[in-house]
Amino acid sequence: GPVFVLVSAGFSCKRHSCTVSFARCPCGTSTRAVEQPPTRDPIPFNSAPEHTKLANMEGDKTLEEITAEVEKLDQLLQDGIADTTSDAVTAAVKAALDEVGAEPAQNRHRGLIPRLRFFVQYKKQMTDLLDTIRGKPVVLLHGTTSSGKSTLSLRLKSDYTPEEFVEEVIKTTNKMTNAGETKKFETDDGSLIEIGTNQPQGTTIVPNIFYIEDDIGERMTVLDMPGLSDQDELHQFVISVVYRLIMQDLRNCVLASLVGARSILMPSYTNGWRDQCLESLHQILGHDLENFKMGVKCVTFIVNHFDQLSKLRRKRLKLPAGLEYSEKKIKVHDKLIDIVARSANAPEDCLALYQQISANFMMVDYAEDEFSDIVGRFREMINPVLERNTVAVNQVGTFSLSGAEEAHRARDILNHLVDMQLAVRHAHDAATTRVKNLMTLYENLVTAKKTAVEYRTIALDDIDNKRFAGLIRRMNSASAPLSDKIAEIGAARDRLENIVATAHFLKVEAANQTPMTRCAVIRSTINKTIFKTTHDIEANVDVASATFKGYMVYTGHNPQLENALRNDVAAMDDVVRIIKGMDAGGNANRVLSNSIITSGHPDDPDLNKSQVTGSKVNNDPSCFQMKLSYAREITLVVTYEVWSSGSTAGFFEDMLAQREKEYKKMLDGFKGMSRGLDSLREERVALSKERSDVITATDEKIDSFRAEAEKAHESAPAIFEEVNRLLESFETVFSQGGSFGLCGQYLQFMKEHVLHTPASDADNGPVELPTADSSDSSKGGKGNAETFGAKAYKKASKAELSTVLEFTESDFDGIPIGDLPVTKAERENYEHELLAKMKAEFARLQQDYNTAASAAIAELHAMIDIPQDAPVLPYSFHQVEGITENWEEQKKRIIEW
Repeated sequence: GPVFVLVSAGFSCKRHSCTVSFARCPCGTSTRAVEQPPTRDPIPFNSAPEHTKLANMEGDKTLEEITAEVEKLDQLLQDGIADTTSDAVTAAVKAALDEVGAEPAQNRHRGLIPRLRFFVQYKKQMTDLLDTIRGKPVVLLHGTTSSGKSTLSLRLKSDYTPEEFVEEVIKTTNKMTNAGETKKFETDDGSLIEIGTNQPQGTTIVPNIFYIEDDIGERMTVLDMPGLSDQDELHQFVISVVYRLIMQDLRNCVLASLVGARSILMPSYTNGWRDQCLESLHQILGHDLENFKMGVKCVTFIVNHFDQLSKLRRKRLKLPAGLEYSEKKIKVHDKLIDIVARSANAPEDCLALYQQISANFMMVDYAEDEFSDIVGRFREMINPVLERNTVAVNQVGTFSLSGAEEAHRARDILNHLVDMQLAVRHAHDAATTRVKNLMTLYENLVTAKKTAVEYRTIALDDIDNKRFAGLIRRMNSASAPLSDKIAEIGAARDRLENIVATAHFLKVEAANQTPMTRCAVIRSTINKTIFKTTHDIEANVDVASATFKGYMVYTGHNPQLENALRNDVAAMDDVVRIIKGMDAGGNANRVLSNSIITSGHPDDPDLNKSQVTGSKVNNDPSCFQMKLSYAREITLVVTYEVWSSGSTAGFFEDMLAQREKEYKKMLDGFKGMSRGLDSLREERVALSKERSDVITATDEKIDSFRAEAEKAHESAPAIFEEVNRLLESFETVFSQGGSFGLCGQYLQFMKEHVLHTPASDADNGPVELPTADSSDSSKGGKGNAETFGAKAYKKASKAELSTVLEFTESDFDGIPIGDLPVTKAERENYEHELLAKMKAEFARLQQDYNTAASAAIAELHAMIDIPQDAPVLPYSFHQVEGITENWEEQKKRIIEW
């Protein structure tokens, strides 16, 4: 029970050994009189308990230092808590998810991906070819499909007689009429050349390479180039890449364009050949007029297919069989001069074409020309063009604008991958920073808890060892003159208390005792663990000779009800009335268990009831014991009856009235002497309150640290879930379709093999391209790829196209674009290095966080040491203070007890 040390003589509770000034302990046990020897020696100034002297030890912090440290930690916690409540991570993850889930960039270039997929099939063949011819003079057999390029290649490598060649090759191929039908012929050196039917889609994709040797062993490299303008879109794309890369340096490159004889000699065929040839050459040399006129100087022409002219037609053209080659060439040249003359008003590119063919051509008639003559004339036509070296590097765009546009589109798709990766990385970094900040916050909260306890220790040391010590010294001085009066007043007090004790033990008129109903009200206390929080009551209502009538448990607290049960109850009917009034009042308290009033309602299943255990068990039948636990605050009401006698109370009240007059007279005289203690008393009360406030503030602060840690911990799972979902989404998008790998391999291939990119200061505007996607028909019908999808593709200027292949790995955020996977097997086995690193780092971070959070929250929930009691005041001051206390309050307690 509570301890009241008031006088030099009192009573000791036999059950609790607590010292009280009256004849009955608050616990209800009877007492016996014992003697407390008074001590009036003042407490020395330096006699504070050893545990309160921490601040005086060498190296310990002062109160000012620990206060500054607390303020610094408070600011760190404030900043850390503010960071955990910001939406920066959520915004970054949302932005990344929006980027990853956006319309795929390849949807803006619907025709590009099929072309690149077709291109990759021939990448190795093109690489081998380019490695073979790099730096060497090369002749390109150019012409439309079925213009006879492969046939000429076979003739240049086969020493047939004219009759044999016509019989074994010309007649054999003329008999092939089915679309796609081909036949392979073996050359003198054992290689094979495939010749196909006269069909729109040719058979050659990657050029066939062969060599022509002269009498002294010098070799001329010749490529049987595929047709360009009359191919389908996929073939045309790969073939255009071949042309661009082979014709990068026109000083070492000559085009030998095949022309059917009737296209020159018969006007009805001339315009069709002219249009096809110009379209094809423009795709190779570009559409800039000056560049075209310069590049066409590297073109030679081979007039063939004389076998397609009937004898009558040859007779009318004055080119009968058996005519000498020189005379035949003069007649063809005259025809070409006539064409040039009639084309004076033609466009400049057309005129340049006619002028070039009239200046540099040869003829091949397989039925009449010998192998050696054809090879010799071919070398005589090609060598002067190579030797003149009339075309300088960069005079013609060596990587055509249409090719640069394809590369720009591929970069646009890869840029979307880069944008996704940057957004994912930013979200990952933001989340990583947030989680690390959470871990730092937990660390600071644990440090702040330790610092708060340290501050409490130092602050209490300042109060107990310094300020209380000074107060105690002054109290000793002030109370010493009054000590002589204490014995007289104490004797009067003893007489009053002896009257109470005598009345209690005599129990006058005990036969007239009547039962009195009383209620004990007990509120729950909170019990927090790392796993859950409960509100517990461990009831131990021990009243001598009491008879317990029942109990009730309800949620929350009800001060009005509780006061009524304590003060307004005389019989069980009063208890029942008050409880029924509680049910009718519509209040927020819900009854969980009620044995006072039988209502038929069972106990709440979530209310955990059990008996106390261990040393707390009391087998006395007059002792009510029960242990309760619930998820919310609860209140326990226990009702019992005790026996009391009104006559006994009246008897000792009369006895007290006589002695009260004597006591008041002595007390009035003493109060005048003790007024000097009032200021010290007020100082003591203020100091005690300050000490209590320090302890309370520390407890509240530590509770707030726990709450902040738990609140911050609640936000962590969402961060891990969102970032892991983002990484999985990015991995899914990255591994779908192989579009990024196709674009990356194409760009890397072109960068490795393109020597120069086009640049034109005269034109920096958007480029209209003959092979652009604006008329994409790969899906049937015409579409508009420039506006397809959620984000339209903006055409590049020439300035942008000129640098389209000038990139490094850092331009793609470290992505090795040339190694990106294309096929399903490659994508399954490919490891995205940065993504794998982010996933591994985040997994480790999550594990570290869980460890740190668990340890920190456990540390914050760990119990702290209870501070020692305040220094004991001088015994003489206790005597003076007890004597001067309000008599009416003291009298009321005596009567109640």
